Amino acid sequence: MNASVEQRIALIRERLNAALSPLALDIRDDSAQHAGHAGAAAGGHYTVTVVSAAFGGRVRVARHRLVYDALADAMQRGIHALSIHAYTPEEFHSSPPRLWVALAGCVAAPAFAQNIAVVNGTPIPKARADALVKELTRQGQQDSPQLQAMVREELVNRELLMQEALRRGIENRADVKAQIALADQSVVIRSLIDDFLERNKPTDDEIKARYDELVKQAGGNELHLHHILVPDEPKAKDLIAKIQGGARFEDLAKQYSKDPGSAKNGGDLGWANPQSYVPEFADAASKLKKGEVTPAPVHTPFGWHIIRLDDSRAIQPPPLDQVKAQVVQQLMQEKLQQFNAGLRGHAKIQ
Repeated sequence: MNASVEQRIALIRERLNAALSPLALDIRDDSAQHAGHAGAAAGGHYTVTVVSAAFGGRVRVARHRLVYDALADAMQRGIHALSIHAYTPEEFHSSPPRLWVALAGCVAAPAFAQNIAVVNGTPIPKARADALVKELTRQGQQDSPQLQAMVREELVNRELLMQEALRRGIENRADVKAQIALADQSVVIRSLIDDFLERNKPTDDEIKARYDELVKQAGGNELHLHHILVPDEPKAKDLIAKIQGGARFEDLAKQYSKDPGSAKNGGDLGWANPQSYVPEFADAASKLKKGEVTPAPVHTPFGWHIIRLDDSRAIQPPPLDQVKAQVVQQLMQEKLQQFNAGLRGHAKIQ
């Protein structure tokens, strides 16, 4: 190690000790690993691993800002770029083996292959790209070389904007801190939910039991109906009289019905569960016999109806394979609600 590198490391150590009173501090020259990249002149790129109480309650960008502020003058004296690993004492004590290894040099100087790019000396870890790719594929995009390239460009652009934001101190604004806290919370909660659902997937027995329950609830008959919809009761009564006098239901529906969905088909509503109709309509239709027309107009919020029952049959539920995804989704949602209810039940909320 040449004298200038030793002096720069000593300078970094002096500034960070004064500003952050670190519990542990490791500084390494890793310029050779970044040869050809910005800030990679000899002795110009350093990886700093620091454990300090000053990081408590701060997100990653705010922690990095503290380090950059402490080294403001040093950055003008041959220290061109930093890779920063910043931890609180609590994080350090909760997993000392991992952090002690980091301070021993196994993590403090990651290989460039673990990064997808280095922007002004700041590496963009591959793990960050993997997380974004995972989110995009979850939304329906296909993982491909094109997507990987797009993600790299997106993360490079984000890093450039982040560095400019840090330079301006934007992360210290109260409104920005509040948004960062919400974003951090959302990420952690989403991971908690994903972990919970992964560990509590519905079993085949649970899925079959819920399917059988839904089939039982949907039991009964579905009806094949025709209807004519008109705006007033006198007109409806007049049409019933015409039907009773021998006029074809379908012809009257095409001529007079105000239901745009069925009028052109002679009032044909097809097969449907009566529960899909408004209660007044469903009640009247369910009382008819095959081929029978309602003897009096049926009033609903849509107007006045004349209804004919063409046929009825037992409802045929879809096979389990066809609705399995919806059944699983319903069960998972219920498990999540129960999990949340359990947390509230044991919480002290004032």
